[in-house]
Amino acid sequence: VLDKSALLERMVAFVLDRPDAFDLSNVQIPVLLGLAPWLKRNVKRPCVPLSRWLATIRQALEVRASDPPHEPSDWRRDSATGCTCADCRALTRFLQDPEQATMRFPLAKNRRQHLHQIINGRQLDTTHVTEHRGTPHTLVCTKTKASHQRALQSHHRDLDHLTKICDLIESLPA
Repeated sequence: VLDKSALLERMVAFVLDRPDAFDLSNVQIPVLLGLAPWLKRNVKRPCVPLSRWLATIRQALEVRASDPPHEPSDWRRDSATGCTCADCRALTRFLQDPEQATMRFPLAKNRRQHLHQIINGRQLDTTHVTEHRGTPHTLVCTKTKASHQRALQSHHRDLDHLTKICDLIESLPA
């Protein structure tokens, strides 16, 4: 028969051994922060598995927090379209260009829609609008800093989580 500490140790090992299934930011941290009030009320003596889990999370957050995202220094953007058609190759060249911020693609509707899907599906750092003048209509792509903004939000979330996890560690018996 396993005692509660051994069961918790098995659960912690199971979670930590499967980071893809139990994502740090989307699963482990929300679970522990959700349990924080209960843990503070009910954990009255040191609990090695819980301490190991919290220490592992703290360490991972410290590593992530130590490398804040840097703002792009030019107009080069991620260009992984996942497609090798001529239109996507042209989009890739545009995204890789360090100086060009806007590009105009005069394309038939189905080709414009394809680029719309690639840009949205891959979350590429460009907006796209269709100019309805002339034939064919023109897809106007303008580079953005969206991925940097997402990385910055994630960094701030990591800093907030780090503070909360450290507070939880401090509140529990050592």
